[in-house]
Amino acid sequence: MADSLEELRSREGVSRQGPVPAAQGGAGRAPAGGGECGAPTGPAEEMKPLWSRYRTHAWGTTGKDRATEQQEEISTLEYYIHEFLNGRLDEDKFKPMRLYMGIYGQRQGGTNQMVRIKIPFGRLTADTLDRIAGCAERYTPRRMAHVTTRQDLQLHFVKLQDVPALLRELARGGATTREACGNTVRNVTGCHRLGVCPSEPFDLTPYADAVSAFFLRNPDCQNLPRKFKIAFSGCPNDCAAGSIHDIGVFAQVREEGGRTTCGFRLLVGGGLGAAPRSARLFADFLPKELLLPTMRAIVRVFNRTGNRKNRYRARMKFVLQTLGWERFVQEVQKEREAVLREALPDLPDPVPNPLHGSEAKAESVTRGLPAGVMDRDWFENACEPQQQPGRYLVNLFLYRGDVTTAQMRGLAALLRRHSEIELRLTFQQNMALRNVSEGKLAAVHAHLAALGLASAAAETSADVTVCPGADTCNLAKTHSMALGAFLADRMKSGAAVNGYRIKISGCENSCGQHHIADLGFYGCIRKVGGRIVPHYVIMIGGSVSQDGATIGREVLKIPSRRIGEAVERLADLYLKEKAAGESFGAYLRRVDRDRVRAALKDLAQLPPYEEAPDLYRDLGEEQEYEFVERAGECAA
Repeated sequence: MADSLEELRSREGVSRQGPVPAAQGGAGRAPAGGGECGAPTGPAEEMKPLWSRYRTHAWGTTGKDRATEQQEEISTLEYYIHEFLNGRLDEDKFKPMRLYMGIYGQRQGGTNQMVRIKIPFGRLTADTLDRIAGCAERYTPRRMAHVTTRQDLQLHFVKLQDVPALLRELARGGATTREACGNTVRNVTGCHRLGVCPSEPFDLTPYADAVSAFFLRNPDCQNLPRKFKIAFSGCPNDCAAGSIHDIGVFAQVREEGGRTTCGFRLLVGGGLGAAPRSARLFADFLPKELLLPTMRAIVRVFNRTGNRKNRYRARMKFVLQTLGWERFVQEVQKEREAVLREALPDLPDPVPNPLHGSEAKAESVTRGLPAGVMDRDWFENACEPQQQPGRYLVNLFLYRGDVTTAQMRGLAALLRRHSEIELRLTFQQNMALRNVSEGKLAAVHAHLAALGLASAAAETSADVTVCPGADTCNLAKTHSMALGAFLADRMKSGAAVNGYRIKISGCENSCGQHHIADLGFYGCIRKVGGRIVPHYVIMIGGSVSQDGATIGREVLKIPSRRIGEAVERLADLYLKEKAAGESFGAYLRRVDRDRVRAALKDLAQLPPYEEAPDLYRDLGEEQEYEFVERAGECAA
């Protein structure tokens, strides 16, 4: 049962008029409304009660168990919600408190909230999945969750007064929303193939797990200049897009004296948004003893040198630009010397992948169907052979990144029935089952078919990445979900060209990661004949790898309702001009941008409104388009 409000006031050092400074936790005051997502740009008095208890011992723990810490922070938030709803706490002071707990206001206003649940590197257990399904059933009208590109799960249209009960239910399932937003280290992501990929040198899962636990509630990152993102990719393909993160970690090996040594390759300073940057190589090889000290040192340098006056220049990529690369490296090395004198958790030794660097290959899926499997398309496109002989990773396609409560319940039942099978969320907004033995593929397919999850569309062009857009986000200019559904349906119904990536964002902030897609779109507006008209900027030729990201090139703005025609023209252009064996993505990286503009230029021109009023509306909308600028609270 929740503590009484009077007990909360006493324990947290707050009064009926609102929070007052606690004895510990930061110094100085900054405007509560500054910083990203409304979070404070510097240590704020209002935030002290929320984190003052987290005075740490060795490496980010308080001496209390995590369950106790979690229940206390939920009770603290519950008090502030009560004070806010009863008019005793201003919105400007309340906003950063809920945001640090992953609770966002929605476009619809009122008490509608989005709750973001952190799923470290995407690993989900049956119990956690059941708990999230129960919360979606009990507290959301949609009865579904949305998978993000950061491997979070989001619940929408939650009433603010229901948030504490929802968070307690999540806690019982081992999940938290703490630091899912705010100027902190966000959810640590990882490729869903970690530990099973035939190409990786060794499994990065234990390190993603350790880093996630280390930075959660760690005082090093409770009030950073802005958000900080970390990703783990096992192989050079960069399936977790580490090359556009503040820190990207890759499994790496080197030969010394006739023996193979495992270590880590680090990229630093990547990011998207309005000023995209590829991460730079910080270290080609780090031994495991230096991984956590180096990462902690980088976070501390960012905390010390990041821009706290202008949030638009506060990300890590601007620190590199301001300091210069050589000075940045020197600052990190100096900070690491201090970190090495501190107590840090021990990391396990890497376990090498026996297939890496050998002639042995994973089993091919082009051979005959396993016994009982009747759907060849599903087997050949959704099932990937793992490095473990006779085991498969099965990709599950989630339409627009949404998963229903019935599907979550059904997947939890599958995990309990087959305890060796694991479930992970993917950076492409899907799910994946791991360690499915060949003999169980038929039974798994039947189970997935009953849940509507036996599609072969995952990891294909129909697998469109899309942010929530104007469905719920305050910043969005377009209904990106509608465009995502339209293009996904078009690809599944037999497009002339396939085998490439499409990513869509409802605004320039790149929550849908449009910068790193073969074909990317982001929402914008143009004034035509005195009317505001929803458009998308088309971007071509983006990609990622362990050597860095290739940021897509902007082509031109096209009205929302003409994007389908624009995609068809690009496909026709490719079919006419491609080189032998050239993929659509490779063509888009090679083709002259002016050539593409010329092919699409007439689509950018609109007839008078009276002749074609539909072209002035957003895709999926029948009413007149109206753009209302709102304060953003991040839907990434």
